[in-house]
Amino acid sequence: MRDNMTKLMRLIITTFLVTGSLYAQQASAKLSSCITCHQDVKNSTTNHYYVHRPVQEERCSLCHDTNSTDTLPIQPPENTTQIIIEPQEDKMEWLAESFIENTQQAALLPRDVAGENLTIKIWYKSGQKTSTEIQCPEAESLQRKFSEKTPEINQLHLHNYNELLLSRATLSWLTTTPCKCQLTYRYTNHEYSKDEDDFYALNHTLEIRNFDTETTSVMVTCTDSMQLSTSTNFISLNTIPLITENEHDSSFSSEQFSTQFKQIGDLIEITVTTNQPASLAIGRLESSSKPILIEETLETETIEQTNEGNHITLTNKEQLNTKICYRCHSSTLEGASHPINVLPPPGMIIPKEYPLLANGRLTCMTCHHPHSSNNEARLLKGGKKELCTGCHTNY
Repeated sequence: MRDNMTKLMRLIITTFLVTGSLYAQQASAKLSSCITCHQDVKNSTTNHYYVHRPVQEERCSLCHDTNSTDTLPIQPPENTTQIIIEPQEDKMEWLAESFIENTQQAALLPRDVAGENLTIKIWYKSGQKTSTEIQCPEAESLQRKFSEKTPEINQLHLHNYNELLLSRATLSWLTTTPCKCQLTYRYTNHEYSKDEDDFYALNHTLEIRNFDTETTSVMVTCTDSMQLSTSTNFISLNTIPLITENEHDSSFSSEQFSTQFKQIGDLIEITVTTNQPASLAIGRLESSSKPILIEETLETETIEQTNEGNHITLTNKEQLNTKICYRCHSSTLEGASHPINVLPPPGMIIPKEYPLLANGRLTCMTCHHPHSSNNEARLLKGGKKELCTGCHTNY
């Protein structure tokens, strides 16, 4: 009797494994068959360096199927797999960027840049551009930076004000220590905020649009690299002094800069001082001279059966462009880098090449190619600055 039960259990297990394997093969074939109809996607990836991983592995349903209780799990043959990425060309990882000209700017970099070569690109106000390599000192040799006095905000002014098409104006102010600032303004019972770039600076400018001087009020909040913060109260816009834009002297015989490094906790602060206003970008080279071996745990993937042939049930466009990304990119907080599933602020014109939802809302794909690109982050434009200035034309 016991032997018969053992044989029966073995038969059941064998049947289950064989059936599961057939289902997995059918499901896998079903996923690969997406390329049969969508050949244009495959063709575009052959010319691009950065291919979205689900596309590369032809796991189309990872993004395009809906969440349903009627799903068929596809179990990988092993818990882990090894993926070898063949060496390509070196690429640059940009650690901090600023599009506003200043003479002294600071940025916080990860500790692992200690001892590495850094690339500094500088765009001077005079029009000159330079790219220079410097070496970050070893962490042990860096002086530690300790808390300083709380920064102060001075000389808040309004300039470049006009009402030709939409009301627009630039606000400028100074801080006693390098800070990153946020400008908040209230208008028609709405509150809007604008943030500065990655660098901490002494001189600050941010632009506001579509407002009325009689009813709009603004507040400035500034935070230094030690996270000491200060704010103004909300100030009526019509009480802020209006000044004429001063032209910067661009008659410098040469463009010069100096750097200084300090340690703040687990971060490294770099301060760049230039002899004339300039915008900056700091990066490091990621070398791919050797093949990279990656071991990862595969997750169970699901596909759906439909009443229309073997096609998976497609995800609706809103979920596909605003929610699906967080399944894999769970470390990215929603809206941390840029708000999504929101309408553009009043007065902002979105270029036609930036896709929106039918209701006009921004999505992840407003800025990123979904399948492949030659840009590291699969941006629609060649760089971050070019992408941002498509909508934020004040930069």
